[in-house]
Amino acid sequence: MDIDAIDRSKWGKQSRRGKERSMRGKRYNPVFARHNTWTWRFVPGLVVGFLLKLWADSGFHRPAPALDRLPAQPAPPKTKATATSIPRPEEELKMVLVVNEELKMGKGKIAAQCAHASLAVYQRFAAERRVLFKQWERYCGQKKIALKVPTTDDLVKLEAAAQAMNIPFLHIQDAGLTQIAAGSKTVLAIGPWGSSQLSELTGHLKLL
Repeated sequence: MDIDAIDRSKWGKQSRRGKERSMRGKRYNPVFARHNTWTWRFVPGLVVGFLLKLWADSGFHRPAPALDRLPAQPAPPKTKATATSIPRPEEELKMVLVVNEELKMGKGKIAAQCAHASLAVYQRFAAERRVLFKQWERYCGQKKIALKVPTTDDLVKLEAAAQAMNIPFLHIQDAGLTQIAAGSKTVLAIGPWGSSQLSELTGHLKLL
């Protein structure tokens, strides 16, 4: 069949239309059309992301500091209450608990009042005379001796003598809830202090 005849035939026309559509598709792809705003928004973002990826992989960013390059942390300050800062006392230290026998207290009452007295004198003077109390705790085993006086007047005189010698002291006055009248002086705590001076002050008293 003649080629010109084929081109003029039905099949030739359809073939030409297909070629023309294919050429128009190549020339006028809607993805790249000027009016396609979606394409022109997506493409720049894609390009920027690709460039950032290249920059990150190139190693220009600052590396994280290695652990061995970090500055050393300063050592915590040493506390004052170390073993070397508390000197050993020149002599044995002890506390004396003097019980007022005039009040005729029972054994349980005496034990409670002695506990009150030793704790009260510690709370009153431990911060003010820190080294003395630390020596008593660390080197002397918190030694205590329980003595007795016959009257309240004897207790008051002993208290005045301890004050004159600048020895820590404190007496307990009962609240009057159980055996004795309120305000009664039950126990006098003296010390802790050197054994020699305490013996001068209380050496004449008998053990409880």
